[in-house]
Parts: sequence; structure tokens; C-alpha cells
Amino acid sequence: MAMAGKEITEKAKTAKSEASDSANDISEDFQSLRDDVDELLRHIGTFAKAETDVGVSVVKTTRDKAVKRGEETLDYSRDFIRDNPLVACAAALGAGFVAAMLMRR
Repeated sequence: MAMAGKEITEKAKTAKSEASDSANDISEDFQSLRDDVDELLRHIGTFAKAETDVGVSVVKTTRDKAVKRGEETLDYSRDFIRDNPLVACAAALGAGFVAAMLMRR
């Protein structure tokens, strides 16, 4: 019976040691996972910043093109009015008449 008790004690010690080793392995795996997630978040942040910079650049370029196009249209309108003052007056008169008709209703 004493022999059986020693075997049980040895098996218990072995099981406890294996459980401790397993717990350490799990702890190391979790730490490795945390490190991987941190690295992934850093990469995502870098990617997001790069994409934001590209987006800002595209918006600025589009804004500059729109401003330039607006200035060209304004210049064209001024030139047209200078070259055709009677047509411009007739167009303004017609637009005013249409606006007045719409406001009446």
C-alpha cells in the first residue's frame, strides 16, 4: 500500500509539473499573440496614414483644378460680356423676367 501511495505521489508531481509547463506555454503563446497584434496595429496605423496622405493629396489636386476651372469660366464670361454687351444685357433681362415669374407663384 505504501508503494501505491508513492506511485500516486509521483504521478501527482508529474501531472503538476506538466500542468505548470502547459500554463507557461500558454502564457508564452498569449504574449506572442499580444506582440503580433501590436505589430499588426502599428502596420495598420502606418497604412492608414499613407492612405490619408494620398487622399489629402487627391483632394488638394481636385480643389486646385476646380479653382482654376472656375477662374477660367469667370474670365470667359467677362470676355463674352465685353465682346457682346447687348447679348449679355438681353440674357440678364430674360433671366430676371424668368426669376420674377417664378417668384410670383
